[in-house]
Amino acid sequence: MNNLNNINLLNEYANWIDDTVVKYANYYIGNDMNINPKEFVEEYGYYITFNFDIQKMIRKYQLMPSSHHEINERNFKNVRFLYNLICREALGRNFMKHTSGSPLVIMCSDVNNTKFWSYSGDITNLHVHSIWMSNPVISIDLGQSISNILESDTSENFDFRDVHIERITSYDPTADAPSKIATYTAKFIPFNTRKIEISSDIRILPEYNSKIG
Repeated sequence: MNNLNNINLLNEYANWIDDTVVKYANYYIGNDMNINPKEFVEEYGYYITFNFDIQKMIRKYQLMPSSHHEINERNFKNVRFLYNLICREALGRNFMKHTSGSPLVIMCSDVNNTKFWSYSGDITNLHVHSIWMSNPVISIDLGQSISNILESDTSENFDFRDVHIERITSYDPTADAPSKIATYTAKFIPFNTRKIEISSDIRILPEYNSKIG
């Protein structure tokens, strides 16, 4: 797969991410909020990168260093566990039955050296980039709540090495191009499509309410 095909595939996934984010924003905007989807994302959106202690995970779960698929699945499970704790805090114990106020999370796997199309096929430092969308129904500060949960994790329930949380302050999809943030999130997918190292490189939460088409 040449770079042109890589870029075209990346744009398809990034456009899908943007479409999903805008659809989520429009659901809450309705007729009651005097803002557009771009403003909604910049008001309620977070960009979170999760790096993992891979060596700890290999020992903890008795994995082989080359077990990229299994490690990737553990990465996603860590993020999903964090997401469920956030939903429980924001929406109560029955959050799985009442999904209308659930945050949206789109997460994609990534490895080192994909930023400048210099990836050579070596799976190094599997990590996760994710877009988190809050909404007016949730009465918590999503970023602060995530930080609080991670800081109080004295039992080491998570396998994160570090977590970088930032607000989405610029959301810029156009009719001709996807947003930079969606493009960055999905940048590993074309490489993994060319040579499949992990079977699932993108997930959406809540899983019980939304599916990738």
